[in-house]
Amino acid sequence: RDWSSDVCSSDLKEAAELRTKILEEARRAGLRDITGANLDVVARPDGLLIEVIDAPGIAMFEIGSSRLQPEALRFVGIIAELIRSRSEPVAILGHTDSRAFASTAYTNWELAADRANAARRVLHASGVSPARIQNVASRADRMPRNPADPLAAENRRIEILLQRE
Repeated sequence: RDWSSDVCSSDLKEAAELRTKILEEARRAGLRDITGANLDVVARPDGLLIEVIDAPGIAMFEIGSSRLQPEALRFVGIIAELIRSRSEPVAILGHTDSRAFASTAYTNWELAADRANAARRVLHASGVSPARIQNVASRADRMPRNPADPLAAENRRIEILLQRE
């Protein structure tokens, strides 16, 4: 959804500046495989949404796993470093594509929750106060970024919402 008509221009500017800063820090850290396709920062009425997104050929997590790939682990750490001095409460949401598991004991619901918790642990380890974390949730495959293609890489993502206080 395009939120630009629902937020003020200073929020849009803040989102663009944060996105640029995150990508610059990723380049400085030598994360060559991380590109603009792996990140979006959106100003919304409820806060700034940072999306860490899979792109074709560049998965943030091991397939079917909550284990962050080494570059993605460093990338989420960079995001954490850039937001740790801020004061907003944080919500973390995990999303998957619609690829089903062979087992019904572990589904996209659990996978998305486990990935959101993996991101939460990286935020904590990188200095984001645990008291700021207000919500860790699974959206599974229910809110695809690309509804036209339920298996698209960009549907697999973690959202870090810096909530308006």
